[in-house]
Formats: sequence, C-alpha cells, structure tokens
Amino acid sequence: MRDRIVTPDDLTLFFLIHRAIRTDLAAFADAIATVDPADRTRIAQLSRWLGFVERAIHAHHEGEDEWLYPLVAGRDPGFAAARAGLEAEHRALDPALIDVRARLEALATIEDRAALAAAARGLAEHMRAHLDREEEVLVPAMTRWVTLRELGDFEREGSRKTSLRDLSLVLPWVASAATPAELATLRGVLPWPVRLLHRWSWQPSYDRLQRAFRAPAEVAR
Repeated sequence: MRDRIVTPDDLTLFFLIHRAIRTDLAAFADAIATVDPADRTRIAQLSRWLGFVERAIHAHHEGEDEWLYPLVAGRDPGFAAARAGLEAEHRALDPALIDVRARLEALATIEDRAALAAAARGLAEHMRAHLDREEEVLVPAMTRWVTLRELGDFEREGSRKTSLRDLSLVLPWVASAATPAELATLRGVLPWPVRLLHRWSWQPSYDRLQRAFRAPAEVAR
C-alpha cells in the first residue's frame, strides 16, 4: 500500500501511552497516601512499578527527542519553538522522577510519606501538563508531515530499545488505558501468538505489578 500521511486514528498507540502515563502517575500519588512506611513489601511493589514506568517514560521521551521532534522540525520550521519548549519540559521532568524515586527509597516515617505524596502529585501534574501541551502542538504537525511508514519506524525503534521484560508489560499497560473500542482495534492488529502471550502470561504479570496500587485489605480479598 502506498505510504500516506498519518491521521489521528493512526496515533492510537501514541495516545494510549500518554493516557497510561497520566493515569498511573495519578494512581501512584493516591497509593502513596495509603502506604504504611513499615510495609516494605508494598513499598518494593511500588518501586518495581515505578521502575517500569520510569523506563517507559524515558524511552518515549528519548524517541521523541532523537527522532520524532527532529523529523517534524526539519519539515515544519514553525515547530522549532514548540520543539525547544517540549525538550525543556523533558529535561525538567527527569529530576522530578529522580526525586520521587529517592523519596520512595528513603520512606521511613509518616512525614516522609506526606513529602513523597506531595512530590508524586507534583510529578503527575507536571507530566499531565506536558502531555497535554505535546498533544496540542505535536499531533497537528504529525498529521501534516509524518508518514505512516515513519510512524512505524518510530514505534519499532522504541520497541528495539526496550528490554524483553518491559516489552511484555507494555501491551497490558497501554491496554489498561484503552476504551473497549480501542481495545478491540488493538487486539485486531495483533498476531494470534501475541494475543495468547498477552492473555496467559503478560496480563497476569502486569496484574501482579498493579497490586501495589491496592490497599493491603483489598489485596487480601
């Protein structure tokens, strides 16, 4: 099929990644409010989840900084100012992620928990504002200048830089943010071996990772 410029419908995975980031960073901030600083098991679960999302965010931002933004800017000179702002936001988000990680690892008291919750809420809000702005300025440019083949190259490059272990979590992660219609579309383009792996292995692994968001009384049910 002849290559063509992407449409918003082609960007479903892009939007789902953004939605999953927004949803889970907000859920993390809520989970912190219920964590017992002495509950090292739950803190370890939260740490494993945060590690996965940190890596997913870094991979997504790296692909944008190194590949997607330069591609669009090379074709649309008017995107230059927006690109500089988005890249600056990426750089500002890195220390915010590091701060939340450090506070989680040092969590020992109720006062620590309050400070961590505030930092997590700040991170979630900062990320939400960045993703909203990115969708406002980048998506219209992509639907003018990026081809379907190039979008596929961008997504494959992101997969190539992701570990096999994290790749097994990405599909259930983005699926968790999908509407029923989006989920049906996503399943429709997946090869049957991937659908089986998702059902019998990847989804259960992701569900275990997500247990950290639930209060201990809920987990025990």
